[in-house]
Amino acid sequence: VAETIENNVRRVIVDEMAINPLPLAVPLGPGGASAARERGDDARPATALALDEAVRGVRKADWRGNRIKEREVRNAVRRVLGADGPLTDSIFEIVKAQHEY
Repeated sequence: VAETIENNVRRVIVDEMAINPLPLAVPLGPGGASAARERGDDARPATALALDEAVRGVRKADWRGNRIKEREVRNAVRRVLGADGPLTDSIFEIVKAQHEY
């Protein structure tokens, strides 16, 4: 499941970078993503795992099609990504399409 999300997130990140050349910044402990890059860590797998954990932590039974439950999942995605906008919407749609959730 995490690998599928990672691949989908990677595809969205590549698409977003074509529009916005700034990298996706996700806090990864002390110093955030920039410190992680300096240490040689790759933020994408950590982002995918953080998204998976966040979604699994907030999703409820039959959340698809329920506005309030979908909003909780979308907010979890937004918290992990640190911003609201097209990237959050894209990732939420990917999460929504994953049958494992």
